[in-house]
Amino acid sequence: MIDITKAPSSDSAGSPPSGPSGSPPGNRAADLARNLDQWFMIFWIALAIGIPTLFIIIGFGGLIVAIVFSCIILYHLWSLIPADKAKTTPGKAVGFLFIPFFNFYWNFVAIHGLAQSLNMEAKERHIVSTPINEKLSLAFCVVAIASAVLFEVPIASALLSIAQMVMFIVLLFEMKEVGKRLIFARQQP
Repeated sequence: MIDITKAPSSDSAGSPPSGPSGSPPGNRAADLARNLDQWFMIFWIALAIGIPTLFIIIGFGGLIVAIVFSCIILYHLWSLIPADKAKTTPGKAVGFLFIPFFNFYWNFVAIHGLAQSLNMEAKERHIVSTPINEKLSLAFCVVAIASAVLFEVPIASALLSIAQMVMFIVLLFEMKEVGKRLIFARQQP
């Protein structure tokens, strides 16, 4: 089994000179993994700023930034699944989430399906990692529908929205970590 606990080190003797990002020139896997970490951090910061200040214009800006970066992360994670095994394309996975009402169904494909696909891909490649919680991804999809259905009940809708947000943060983090391990596993001989 392959155990990938960290990115390959480029500080050993005899290794090629490092590029400006600290990785060997042309090491796209390390760059993509680093980008996933950076995008998640921007998503997390934007969300942390946006939620408390939701009713202020700047708060909406933070939430928009969080949405944009979560879409970028989802797109790149879907691109890690081979086309013959993917339930959808990266573009459809993200784009169809913006179709009103259809997005309730599409969450099950784009979010829950991604969790299943990443777990399956990691298992097939014998990658040692904590699997993505598929029950949590399914619960996220159900809570998204419940939150919308109970929109007229402000307290219930607000509590469900908070639960949905927390679930999404945990899921996106788990997906990012498995995605990074898949990226590094592709670089192994």
